[in-house]
Amino acid sequence: MEVRRFMQDMADLLTDVGREHWRSKSLGWNRKVEPSRGLRPLRALSIRQPHAEAIMRGVKKIEYRSAPTKIRGDIYIYASMGRYSADDEAKMLAEYGIDDVACDDLPRGVLVGTVELFDCDGGNWHVRNPVRLKKPPKPTKHPQPVWFNPF
Repeated sequence: MEVRRFMQDMADLLTDVGREHWRSKSLGWNRKVEPSRGLRPLRALSIRQPHAEAIMRGVKKIEYRSAPTKIRGDIYIYASMGRYSADDEAKMLAEYGIDDVACDDLPRGVLVGTVELFDCDGGNWHVRNPVRLKKPPKPTKHPQPVWFNPF
């Protein structure tokens, strides 16, 4: 009983982020949080808009790349700064069935959410379970063309 009380007292002393880290360690989960932002340290995949938006809406479930990847699990989706022509962006939005936002209004240069990269068939990277971040943060490290560590 004293051990349980001690552990509860320790948990009460920790911050929310620290508590999440302590729980994950005590339960054996490999789920740490980036203390200053409350974000997990995951790899980020750079994707241009409107593809990033389509992935976050669950419309686009396959990301096409020139090479396969062995990476699996949760990843961040980084909406890159790169642009297509206005005509191409309009066509892509129409193909995805996204008609409630203009491409100019989509976030760029930020992490828009997470997805699970669960399979890869050649250059077809299969994603699922999109979770949009409430406040899309800018990465503190320089984004790269494909993979990068944002923090």
